[in-house]
Amino acid sequence: MSICYSCREHGHSFDRGYTCAEYGMYEKEIIFNLKYRHKTHIAPIIAEIMHDRMDAVVMEEYPDVIIPVPMHVNKERRRGFNQAALIAKAFARLEGMEYRGDLVLRSKSTRVMKRLSPEERLNNVRSAFELYEGTRRYISGKNICVVDDIYTTGATVDSMARLLKGAGATRVDVMTFAAGADMIKEEAI
Repeated sequence: MSICYSCREHGHSFDRGYTCAEYGMYEKEIIFNLKYRHKTHIAPIIAEIMHDRMDAVVMEEYPDVIIPVPMHVNKERRRGFNQAALIAKAFARLEGMEYRGDLVLRSKSTRVMKRLSPEERLNNVRSAFELYEGTRRYISGKNICVVDDIYTTGATVDSMARLLKGAGATRVDVMTFAAGADMIKEEAI
């Protein structure tokens, strides 16, 4: 197992992150087809890859619940779906774990992160997430796994992890399909 450069060099609010692949040419094409060509049948395939990855990992503590990184309602309406939610639902089913898409909402419409610097990404997602009303009691004491398609700097999942831990989550882990190619600089642990 290796630790990515980002996690070695920068502290994060989440406890542990797992990814399946480097965000290379093929992974970019897979994600592009899912998100922009509306090939939603790809999401369960990505979930199977994530499930296989988790079979190879001994986690410190297994999650009680799996949640997606939410999209702002306007963006989700335009796209027609949230790719992270499609992946997370299929992943939760394969893992035999509870899926909850109703815990965290993206209350602030953020800029597309693709071309932003790490500092701009942090500012972009600052205060972008809120808990749905009445979910704080549910979150308290839970181990949560946040699922997303791509990990780049961790700004998005850090913001979510701070919110979830502030609500009493015991642990917040992250699972992504791919990690930015410039973020992976292997070092054995």
